[in-house]
Amino acid sequence: MNMKKILILFFLLVGFAAASDASATPVLWSANGHYYEVIQYPGATWSDARAQAQAIGAGWDLATITSAEEQNFIAGLLGLADPFGSISEYWIGGYQGISKVEPSSGWVWVTGESFTYLNWWSGEPNNVGGEDHLAMDDRYLWGWNDNDPSLYAITGYVAEKHTPVPEPISMLLFGTGLVGVGGYVRRKFKK
Repeated sequence: MNMKKILILFFLLVGFAAASDASATPVLWSANGHYYEVIQYPGATWSDARAQAQAIGAGWDLATITSAEEQNFIAGLLGLADPFGSISEYWIGGYQGISKVEPSSGWVWVTGESFTYLNWWSGEPNNVGGEDHLAMDDRYLWGWNDNDPSLYAITGYVAEKHTPVPEPISMLLFGTGLVGVGGYVRRKFKK
């Protein structure tokens, strides 16, 4: 196999790996090693948003928020809230499970993580109209609102890649493999 074919194969494999497991503009939060992306999808139901988030690639789902720091990071991705403009809400990965007592019990994350950090806006959750899904609401400065799965105010959703980025040892092994391939190719062409 000549050097040109090896290089083409290498770049195709690297490009395929990168493209198959990432979305267009994910942002890394170094505190947990997860990637996040804000997706514009006006009028999406919670189920549609979740299906689309999972379709981004392995490990992707709707975002879960388990700390004030993570809440602030995601709010920063959404930008400045406009509490006096039109309503803008983004689905995240919380919903009321089967063991619910309205309006505030039984909330769970799509990942099964502990639902202990809370950022409900005053008066929420209120279960108006059977609201069993969680959205971040700009009227509430990106605080949480229980929401109907088909409410008109949905602007999109926040996706999160819940699996962490590769550990440094994985990158070291990958780099070592590349050096080995390079050495093999070099020896092959010296003959």
